[in-house]
Amino acid sequence: MTLSLINKNIGKRFGATVAVAAACASMSTSAMAGANTDLLDLLLKKGVITQEEYQTYKDKAENQDFIVNRLNENEAKRPIVGIAKEGEPEPIVTLYGIADIGVAHVQHTLPVSGSFPSSIKPDAQPAYKAGSYDGRRSATAMINGGMQDSRWGIRANLDIGEGRKAFTLLESGINLTTGQLNDAAGTLITGKNNVNGNSSLNGQLFGRQAYAGVSDPTLGSISFGRQYNFVYDVLTEYDPGLKSDLYSPLGLSGTVGGGGGISEDSRLDNSIKYRNKTGEFNYGLIYKMGGSNSANPGSGTAVNLGYTHGKMGVQVTYGRFSNSQKFDGTAVKLYDTESWMLAARYKLTDAMTLKGGVQQYTLSSPTDLAATFTSGLNYYGNSVSAANVKDGIASGQPSEKTLITFFGGDYDINAKTKVALAQYLIQPKSNKGDGGSQYNGTISWTTFIVDYRINKYFDAYGALAYVRFNGDQYDPSVNTTGLTATSYKNSNSVIGGG
Repeated sequence: MTLSLINKNIGKRFGATVAVAAACASMSTSAMAGANTDLLDLLLKKGVITQEEYQTYKDKAENQDFIVNRLNENEAKRPIVGIAKEGEPEPIVTLYGIADIGVAHVQHTLPVSGSFPSSIKPDAQPAYKAGSYDGRRSATAMINGGMQDSRWGIRANLDIGEGRKAFTLLESGINLTTGQLNDAAGTLITGKNNVNGNSSLNGQLFGRQAYAGVSDPTLGSISFGRQYNFVYDVLTEYDPGLKSDLYSPLGLSGTVGGGGGISEDSRLDNSIKYRNKTGEFNYGLIYKMGGSNSANPGSGTAVNLGYTHGKMGVQVTYGRFSNSQKFDGTAVKLYDTESWMLAARYKLTDAMTLKGGVQQYTLSSPTDLAATFTSGLNYYGNSVSAANVKDGIASGQPSEKTLITFFGGDYDINAKTKVALAQYLIQPKSNKGDGGSQYNGTISWTTFIVDYRINKYFDAYGALAYVRFNGDQYDPSVNTTGLTATSYKNSNSVIGGG
């Protein structure tokens, strides 16, 4: 039996190992035994063989027959549907989920929503309204998704030969406090809650992700559907605040996070996404097609290029989208957006990882406010009148730029306890000299998180975020049109656990 057969069987199950087997084809018998030991290492790690079988065959040149036979047996045992378990073959269709619930106290907030995830997030100064809508009040509330949005999902991977796979993923965001689907748009637009926030989770059954595609070990993967923007992908690993949905401004409902300025662009409907890796470089391209209905009018493109070597990683993203939607509490507004981001991380020790980066996004007048929008808009299933569909930045007005800087890291105190400390500076840049309405300002946001892993399935966390607003943008004596002295607070904080 030759290594070409091993190559085929390994490739069908673990596409990334094809090159390992292929490189062994011209080796001597003793060298082949060593190369097959590498394959045995992989099979042991994947749970295909036992430690005893590994010890028995690792030094035998004739172990090719054993490898192929065990792979065939493993494929025959692979369940069609199930829950992924360590040491067992991964099912073709896997069910998975995360339940994250806790309690938090915020210093200043408007009423807390039952259907808007992490609605007490302190990333804005809530406007004062009379009576029960006094944004100067504090609140203690049960929260969904303090660290990660609660969810359930279905993931399928099917081997189609020579290391190629067909795959699909459907993922639904759930609010454990009420049992509802995450629905920021419905919450805001129907007036159920007045927290000034936004989200890319707007009542869709599979609102978090919904896509299908194919992959090849050499050519990469291509997928179609509702998918993450590259900014979101990168921040998942490079946000020093662990991309906490509540305690990091780069988390779930922060407009400065994965959408490049508009939170709805964190996830892109009608998108085609290509990703690949060559050696230590990764690269990708995503294209969002203009929607055929008014709920998804925008289109655009984003790219990602990264390099990982040993303890270091660097990622760059750039994106540009037209007619991106944002609901600001009174109207659906359309913007053209442009953003870039540079992020880096370095593993200083086995226990400590440093992370940081810089992002800039620009909001401009939309490319067009077509008649189909001005006559009304179906905003994620919510009807909006023509009077409430507007240019986000009026035609002829200068663009608004915001710079975000973030740095910090995490440290494993022991095998179960991790702490993370992060600092964020969110800085709108003045366009007053060009006739605009935005002033210079800084939101200084500090996050501290302690996460205790009881086991691989369950952990408990506590966290604190403290936010200060500085500069003319947040000074009611200067920004008289955007702030009022009765509502202005120059700091905010949230503390909680789950």
